[in-house]
Amino acid sequence: MATNQALQIQSFNVPVDALPLQPDLILQAMGYDPKTKQNIPGLLIQEIERFINDAPNHLDIQGGFRQFSPAEVIINKNDILLIDKILQSGRIINGQIKQAESLLVFVCTLGHKYDAWIKSITVTDDMFSTYIIDTIGSELVELAIDWLEKQMIGVHCSRMGVSHSNRFSPGYCGWPLMDQHKIFSFLPPNFCGIFLHDSALMRPVKSVSGIYGLGKSIKKKAYQCSICDKMDCFKRYHQAI
Repeated sequence: MATNQALQIQSFNVPVDALPLQPDLILQAMGYDPKTKQNIPGLLIQEIERFINDAPNHLDIQGGFRQFSPAEVIINKNDILLIDKILQSGRIINGQIKQAESLLVFVCTLGHKYDAWIKSITVTDDMFSTYIIDTIGSELVELAIDWLEKQMIGVHCSRMGVSHSNRFSPGYCGWPLMDQHKIFSFLPPNFCGIFLHDSALMRPVKSVSGIYGLGKSIKKKAYQCSICDKMDCFKRYHQAI
């Protein structure tokens, strides 16, 4: 663990063996019902299990966050003023964190080795395997953030006597993806090994950034998928499971 107390920045290595990745989770992400096992090709299950077993050899998971003081945060109806920058987070997110007293910005990544693994399969034109590895990566990075949230962010909040909201990321709930440039401007360059392109896409690809609301009165609520128009959001299908 690395810490910069002056900026309230902390970074961590996420242990791979702490992530409960199971084949059923990948099947669900692909749109199958693992409970009934109907219409699931046997080869698909075999390949998912094979790649899950191989995945730890291609992971260098890192995550970190920066906490902001209440004096640095103003949450309005449709945006957030964070120090000197306005985050266009929108009414859906702000409705969930309106009782927050401060914010915490986070990032998490599977690392560059996972990108290289995906590329090594993609160049062979094996789209079947590429799809499986890509889906495994998407689920792994979310599990990594779950670990970061529970083991690090949750403990950090408890020590301060506050709670935290759900996590929210640019590109979801109407929050423009380009606001990732503002989020990364508050972090050290290449924080956790992540590089941000001009397009606001991250490298490594399997990386996530976002915010949590912090406060004594804030509660972690269900995501408001019913009022969001992003139909391909991973939170929508996870809540439907």
